[in-house]
Amino acid sequence: MSLFSRVPPIGQKRQQEMMKAAVPMAYGESSEGPLHAHVFLPEDFKESDSRPLVIFFHGGFWDASMPTQFVPHCLHFASRGAVAMVAETRLESLHRTGAVEALEDCQELLGWAAAQKDRLGIDPARVILGGSSGGAFLALNAALKKPSKQEPATHPAPAALVLFSSLLDPTKPQVLCRFPDLKTAKKLSPMKLVRRHAPPMILFHGRQDRITPFAD
Repeated sequence: MSLFSRVPPIGQKRQQEMMKAAVPMAYGESSEGPLHAHVFLPEDFKESDSRPLVIFFHGGFWDASMPTQFVPHCLHFASRGAVAMVAETRLESLHRTGAVEALEDCQELLGWAAAQKDRLGIDPARVILGGSSGGAFLALNAALKKPSKQEPATHPAPAALVLFSSLLDPTKPQVLCRFPDLKTAKKLSPMKLVRRHAPPMILFHGRQDRITPFAD
């Protein structure tokens, strides 16, 4: 049984109602159907704008579907003039996939957003990533992993990160099962990717966190 099936949803019904303010846009495809970015636009939005974009990746360690988690945050940033979105990625419970596939979806989403800059009215150089637990891991990986000849950049580097209950060490037993093997988990660990000239970031973490323990 998933760890998250034992955690009661808090305010989920209210957040699902708030999600109706979003415009769903398909950015990718999976075996189970399209993957969506749920986009929240400012009231005075115009496609000719050049606004900041704030993207949130939900928690759940790539297992539970929790796209409504950051809906209140998106509504807040949209009210302040930014374009905001919550992102879907492939999940173990729906697609029988793990962290590696979610990372691929994250990169595809960022490339799609940069290519859609005129339609979304955004400045690709002002993209801020946010996330919780496994979603924070995706944001950190996107920000810290350097492009290579084998994996060239398809989008500008994120301008900043805002993270909650971040998964920093994916070799821990509770999440290692979401990776193909220990070697892959170590290679993708944010602890291994720390470098100079990373974007500014702020991390929040509760000391009594039961899902992503503070000590980790």
